[in-house]
Amino acid sequence: MLRRNKKDKRAFFRLRAYHLVKFSQVSDSQKVMHFASLRDLSGGGGRLLTEKKLTFGEIIQIFVNYPSLIEPVSSLAKVVWAKWLPKTKKFEIGLNFLDLGDDIRKEIVSSIDKVRKTTRS
Repeated sequence: MLRRNKKDKRAFFRLRAYHLVKFSQVSDSQKVMHFASLRDLSGGGGRLLTEKKLTFGEIIQIFVNYPSLIEPVSSLAKVVWAKWLPKTKKFEIGLNFLDLGDDIRKEIVSSIDKVRKTTRS
């Protein structure tokens, strides 16, 4: 829950990672699942790389395969920014988790802290 520096407005440290995810748009009545990768993760959100265009403010249901947990992490997430990457023809999406459980958030934060400690040694 520590901030990195005074300029960083994030409540949690962010760790570069590669997690496979699937998500559906809450507004989609058919609940079509899309596959993507999460490029970084924190206790508050993450950065998604996807072929699916998502817009600012849109809500998605996301499922993240997280290594230290048996079941995928499930949370509603809000799109807080979106950027088109012409080289890869994909979208980079900033997400804010809306209903991540406290136990799951603590596990993610704890895992990130362990990685940070080992990389500083």
